[in-house]
Amino acid sequence: MYTIQDLLDARELRVEFINELIERYNNTVISLRVNYPGLEKDNAITRKIMEIIGVLVSNLFSEKIKYTMTSYTAEGPIMFYVIDEEVENVKSVTIDIEDRHTLGRCIDLDVYNTEGESISRVSLGKNPRSCFICDKPAHECVRSRAHSYEEIAKFIADRYNDYLENMYDRA
Repeated sequence: MYTIQDLLDARELRVEFINELIERYNNTVISLRVNYPGLEKDNAITRKIMEIIGVLVSNLFSEKIKYTMTSYTAEGPIMFYVIDEEVENVKSVTIDIEDRHTLGRCIDLDVYNTEGESISRVSLGKNPRSCFICDKPAHECVRSRAHSYEEIAKFIADRYNDYLENMYDRA
């Protein structure tokens, strides 16, 4: 089992890696993670969600991807993409995925410019993400720990199961 220090160390390494990618490629970078609670973020559900959303991101940016990598850390599975496209266009596409895809509320698609700055929804005139449990701003609920591990894990599992059901209904 991972510790909080492992999680903090993994976050620091992720930021360093994103900066290395920006320095090497001088392009937009996407970091894809699952918003899974607790310290056990690498599990069957998070890996499957990453696979599903990873294929979608790869398809949407197919000819513009310069580099991709998947990593498994204390933060759970993480996918990195270097995209040869304007950062605002990339952020608009990722916002659309987060807002419209069945699993979009379960993930974070963070987009970084060539200065290493994370591009926010607000910078593109969008509202901040809302909590998937109560619809308050997500950052408020995260900071105040408004919802239990069980509530959040259940939401993610339910969304994943809904996705699977609908996928098989369409087949």
